[in-house]
Amino acid sequence: MNTSENTGEAVPFDLSKAAAAATEELLPSKSKERNEKQFQIFEDWRRLKNVTSLTEDVFLAYFAEKSSSYKASSLWSTYSMLKAVLLLKENLDISKFCKVTAYLKRKSTGYQPKKSKCLSRDQIDKFLLEAPDKEFLVMKVALIFGVSGACRCDELSRMLVDDIEDQNNVLIVHIPDSKTKKSRRFVVVDERNLATYRRYLELRPPSTPHKRLFLNYKKGKCTVQPVGLHSFEVLHTGKFEKQYKIDAMARDRGFRVIRLPPYHCIFNPIELIWSQMKNNIRRNNTAPKFSSATIDIIREDASKITAEMWANCVRHSTKEEDQYRARLITPLIINLEESSDDDSDYFDQ
Repeated sequence: MNTSENTGEAVPFDLSKAAAAATEELLPSKSKERNEKQFQIFEDWRRLKNVTSLTEDVFLAYFAEKSSSYKASSLWSTYSMLKAVLLLKENLDISKFCKVTAYLKRKSTGYQPKKSKCLSRDQIDKFLLEAPDKEFLVMKVALIFGVSGACRCDELSRMLVDDIEDQNNVLIVHIPDSKTKKSRRFVVVDERNLATYRRYLELRPPSTPHKRLFLNYKKGKCTVQPVGLHSFEVLHTGKFEKQYKIDAMARDRGFRVIRLPPYHCIFNPIELIWSQMKNNIRRNNTAPKFSSATIDIIREDASKITAEMWANCVRHSTKEEDQYRARLITPLIINLEESSDDDSDYFDQ
């Protein structure tokens, strides 16, 4: 027999066990493992610090320590996960700790979160029309379904061949298990998109032992292995060339940025400056990699670099560039003192 904490009444063991099992199911299945892992990290920290209580000051100290290595968004995520687990396991609502939330808000001041870039309608159309099928056919189909039905990565990865009804002039796509736990459907009607999907379906190997729609795709052929969730999230990202703002700025002004191989440090003043710093940093650094102590040593050495040292490195790199150009360019020598009688005789004829 157990005693209820709130009423002091005896609770039968089987009811207490059933309540504990029901409590475990209150955490969302998708985030349960992640939440409990974050709670375990917090528990390990408490044991390391010899802390047994769960007071507001304890959480304030924990988040203050984490703030040295976590971004503001990560601090809030950690707070949210701990709040969910502590409410169930310890019956503790840390949202009532005003100093903790005030501290997290202060840490968020001035923080600029990274936002995902969205393709415009014109960019989507250009990709579907111009990208070669040999490399990007599976991406095209994923893009068509993702845009037409606002599909998530997990919905695309679980999509089956049987979920698509091809009715000649339209595709009816079923999503049986969505995030809302309700099935839904959408249609694809564009003729070019229909043709793209059918070209992809024709490449499906007859020996495929499953019905997953999206298969690994290389050099114009499908394998029997399905595309996983994480593969969808980074699907062929290496195929696209990165775009940098400095390239666009230079292109608008009629220039082109030249990138030299990284091993040619003599052409890069930054590398020359770093070569002057790294020996001293290596000699003085005894802290773990990327720790705050290491960063302090780097900052201290960087503050000793003067404008004159930068100017010397730039002059040295410029001199090396000029010397390499001189070797590559074949000299054109015209001797103005030579006689041109031979040419005159030729024209006189």
